Amino acid sequence: MARGAHMASGRFPPGGAAARRRVCALLASCLLLLAATLRHAVDAPAATQAPTGSAQAMPSLRQDATFTHITIEQGLSDQRVQALVQDRAGFMWFGTNNGLNRFDGYNIAAYRHDPTNPHSLSGNLIEDLYEDRSGTLWVGTRSGLNAFDRRTERFTRYRHDPANLRSLSDNTVIAIYEDRSEVLWLGTAGGLNRFDRATETFTAYRHDPANPQSLSHNTVRVIYEDRSGVLWLGTLDGLNRFDRATETFTAYRHDPANPQSLSHDVIWDIHEDRAGTLWVGTDGGGLNRFDPATGAFTHYRHDPNNPHSLSADRVDCLFEDASGALWIGTFGGGLSVLDAARQTFTTYRHDATIPASVSHDYVADITADRSGLLWIGTHGSGVDVYDPQRQAFTLYRHDPQAATSLASDHVWAGP
Repeated sequence: MARGAHMASGRFPPGGAAARRRVCALLASCLLLLAATLRHAVDAPAATQAPTGSAQAMPSLRQDATFTHITIEQGLSDQRVQALVQDRAGFMWFGTNNGLNRFDGYNIAAYRHDPTNPHSLSGNLIEDLYEDRSGTLWVGTRSGLNAFDRRTERFTRYRHDPANLRSLSDNTVIAIYEDRSEVLWLGTAGGLNRFDRATETFTAYRHDPANPQSLSHNTVRVIYEDRSGVLWLGTLDGLNRFDRATETFTAYRHDPANPQSLSHDVIWDIHEDRAGTLWVGTDGGGLNRFDPATGAFTHYRHDPNNPHSLSADRVDCLFEDASGALWIGTFGGGLSVLDAARQTFTTYRHDATIPASVSHDYVADITADRSGLLWIGTHGSGVDVYDPQRQAFTLYRHDPQAATSLASDHVWAGP
């Protein structure tokens, strides 16, 4: 094992289908212990600027969704878990503020930066994780890009070199995405990067104040390709549509004079649902539904006077589950789930008086494994695991006394 990894000797069984069975068994045992604990969620009408005439279901109180927890004894290495992904072997990977964690259903191996080892992780603060079609695990950190070789358990580092114009444009790598042509794109704090695997060089696209068709802002937080092949970029100054043929950008920004413009210029996430609708999560402007044909945005906002509105206006992550429900991870409002057909929300929030409630109201990332479990990374309480069939949550957290625990309770976004 590479020196950048740490786990208890002899306690790390292989992953794959067995790992998934172990997770399910663990969920089942926790449900037996906590089956009496119930949480309340509300089916709520979508927020303030939904189209006139949209379905307005009456709110209904649910008492059948149980959030079960696994506490810090299970071993996360930090409370902030910022990215989640399942690899092709079945392992779950967590990107934290204190290194990379690999979970097999029993134990967690932590990979951290080692200044004496050039093949260790380049930095411990992880922003994004992505497994490409070849099986390479890419790790975006605030100290560069890493490619992880599972066979050797070594990391290859890619960092910005001021003397090399074809190096990574900035060491803060926030978003990683492989398009349908197997081109790897990186969103950084210094522009959009296209990676050439053959030459291991980068082409950078940056904001140019003199060019209205350049990238609208150099900080690229999210990259997403829709079903028509359009590459969308979320930045700190608007939504960008990238034309790869002409290498030009079209920016969509908030216009106070236009109620159908983007609700806020800081973009946190983008998702196209199975119906072809493009959803945009913003920092302070709630959730936006975008119609590319008209360029119009429909806004779903939090209304403090309406307990059935979107739970918070900062939307950090979006995920569509197997049933077609859109999960919305917010910063401070917990989880909201949108049923687009009925235009209703269901909201899950932390309640300190209910042990089985969701563990934290600050949600960083949501993904699903191949067995259908939802994994939820939080900004301070580790990882929740939700079983849609059982409507149950399990919590994985950092234990400073356990070497095999998650490195941090702060978990951030991954694809």
